[in-house]
Amino acid sequence: MASTKTYNSVMLEQEASSKEHSMGKIIEPFSPWIVVQERWLIYNLAFLKNEKKKKTLKLCLLPPRADFLRGTKVSSADCRRPTAPGKATASLPAYIARSRSPPSYNEATSPLPTPPLRLRSFCGACRLDCRNHFPRPRSSSHHRDGSRAANERARAAAGQPSRRAVASRRQVISVRPNAFTFTFVLSACAGAQAATDGRRIHGDVVRFGCEENVFVATALVDMYGKCGEIGSAEEMFDGMPERGTAGFNAMISGYVMNGKCEKAIFVFSQMLEAGVQYDAMTMVSILQACASLGALQKGRWVHEQIMRTRMEINMHVGSALISMYARCGSIKESREIFDAMPKADTISWTAIICGYGMHGLAEDAESLFIQMVESGLSPDSVTFIGVLSGFSHKRMVDKGHQYFQKMTDEYHIKPTLEHYSCMVDMLGRAGRLNEAEEFVGKMDMEPDAGLWGGLLNACKIYMNVEMGERVLEKVLRIDPGNAGWYVLMSNIYATSRCWDGVARMRLLMKGRKVQKHPGCSSIEIGGQIHTFLVFDKSHPKSDHIYKLIMDLEERMRAEGYIPETNCVLANVDEKAKEDMLCGHSERLAIAFGILSTAEGEVLRVIKNLRVCVDCHTATKFISKIVKREIIVRDSKRFHHFRDGVCSCGDYW
Repeated sequence: MASTKTYNSVMLEQEASSKEHSMGKIIEPFSPWIVVQERWLIYNLAFLKNEKKKKTLKLCLLPPRADFLRGTKVSSADCRRPTAPGKATASLPAYIARSRSPPSYNEATSPLPTPPLRLRSFCGACRLDCRNHFPRPRSSSHHRDGSRAANERARAAAGQPSRRAVASRRQVISVRPNAFTFTFVLSACAGAQAATDGRRIHGDVVRFGCEENVFVATALVDMYGKCGEIGSAEEMFDGMPERGTAGFNAMISGYVMNGKCEKAIFVFSQMLEAGVQYDAMTMVSILQACASLGALQKGRWVHEQIMRTRMEINMHVGSALISMYARCGSIKESREIFDAMPKADTISWTAIICGYGMHGLAEDAESLFIQMVESGLSPDSVTFIGVLSGFSHKRMVDKGHQYFQKMTDEYHIKPTLEHYSCMVDMLGRAGRLNEAEEFVGKMDMEPDAGLWGGLLNACKIYMNVEMGERVLEKVLRIDPGNAGWYVLMSNIYATSRCWDGVARMRLLMKGRKVQKHPGCSSIEIGGQIHTFLVFDKSHPKSDHIYKLIMDLEERMRAEGYIPETNCVLANVDEKAKEDMLCGHSERLAIAFGILSTAEGEVLRVIKNLRVCVDCHTATKFISKIVKREIIVRDSKRFHHFRDGVCSCGDYW
């Protein structure tokens, strides 16, 4: 007797029905139409719980039997392969012995409707939920082919799979995969960020001759982009025989997801030159790229194109516009977009609340939060991140504690590392370092490097060397290759005049071959981004820039400016420190902006690091001297300088 095996990881939820099908046939339970060609692999996603009760993915075999889906035992003999083409073994169902080269599936000519299956999580396991039952397929092979593609489509379209979701493979029987199958399987790999399985499937695509199919090629570009392999995505995109809207969208979104926003905008310009029609998805990706770069003028142009083509501003486009204007420093325009939306959903409310939070307008963020709740919408975890970050920038610690408690008690939202990081940052900025360290110790999850980094930054602000050394030890266990932690600790030593500690950090970085990323600042002039490094003299107008900086230096000193030489982390004399401060990247960007724009025009500068104390002071003086509003976005928040005053109140 053949041994039996129970497959409990996947079950079919059946809905009994006695109604007749529109074709006149009685509806039967789920039919065994999921069969594949010999030497082919069918992919299944199955969510299970392991011994530690953590969600993981188990590779799940799919026997070609409906009995398996009903949760019953299946004979291992039923999973054997036919001994010869066209001839099945005695233990196999007759439908296995079919043609090895069936015609391609065509939905238009298929007499059977596509089965609307979906994949959903249920008690830690995936369940195939067949809302409508279909008759057993006829013998024609393209039914089996189309049904298998439909099942793959259902798996790919059913929500967002887990990061650890992988596609299992099974070598079974009889139907050749087609472009539809590859498209949806690759989509599942992209959502699961399963790069290894995606590359394996790419090999199968080539083996079955589907690499020239435009839909498969687009799915490959999308998969590689979402899996972080942007080089492979570029190769696929460059080799596409035909590039349509979907292909350009996949490449643009891949660049944006991998931080290559300049390349995303370049590909968008290629798309326009090629005459390919863009859609809402294109605009959302480009708006995200503009937001990351701080390219307000480019973002305004994209907004104009949306209005000119009368594209519907749905929730996604509207939220992208709100976020773009806020992250580019124009919170007023962001609010105008929000107020003009006929109906705002949770995403739109969250976008405007986070915008006010990053600009340090905590009271406005809280007011919007209250309005959102009164409108009948429930905030999500991201909404609370926006509110808590606003409180952090305004030193509203008690309010922060109140909303953190409200999130868990009233809205039953479990705190994530981002929420804990906001609280640690809030306590650290307020000088409550011991309380912040105790808060980390009471967390119900392991802190990550970013959370410890927030506490390390607070140690720098308050020159707490002892705690800084404790925190550095913990953060380097998690992320030893990040140069930022070594530099931050070196800054703590330098501000405390502990030059031996600075030397130790430099030796440690050299020994571990850790490279420091240079600070840079950028400004958009005439739709073009100009980037400056420290003491950068590569710009064509460098002579004019440095001449203006020296002139501003004299005028600032006349107004009472005193350089903050403590910001210089080198053991040199005071005069050398003052000269070093003049070459900081944000000063170069501001000077270039003054030279290149009309009098009174707002300057917007983007800096990749936290603005130093001296540059913050100098920018206040410059805004008063040149009578300009200067908006600086650093790695933490926005600073609005006007008439010698900063919106942060010197608390950042």
